[in-house]
Amino acid sequence: MNKLDPQVPVDFELLSHAVSTSLTWPTLGVLLMTTFGIAALALAATGVFGVIAFVAAQRSGEMAVRLALGAPRGHVFRLVMLQAGSFALPGLGCGMLLAWWIGQLMGKYVYHVSATNAAVLGGSAVLVLAVAIGATLPAARRAALIAPADVLKS
Repeated sequence: MNKLDPQVPVDFELLSHAVSTSLTWPTLGVLLMTTFGIAALALAATGVFGVIAFVAAQRSGEMAVRLALGAPRGHVFRLVMLQAGSFALPGLGCGMLLAWWIGQLMGKYVYHVSATNAAVLGGSAVLVLAVAIGATLPAARRAALIAPADVLKS
């Protein structure tokens, strides 16, 4: 090469280094999206746990009466879980509709991204539902294990 034009600088680089350098920004983007997604799931779990624990504590007298009258602990557990489900399912439906709508808007600006990918929307819905169920379990267990005599004394 120097025989053709000695003034032209020539720089060589390994292909593996060039590929890894070109993937720096996409890797950072994936890392940021994963971090924010985990933070969002943690916040959702904390919120669901707080609301369901508060509602279950407000209804502790009712739960104690049910248990004192002979209701099985499993019935009280199911009652709290079903109440949490009645809160979670409409929110999940609205969230999926909102995600689909925003995906339609963003699909015009992002290259080769489908906003109607059922696997992504369905997988996200299942993950959020699993987080909601997991956040509800401690409050439902606490309500089922309540001691009726202690609650009814006060």
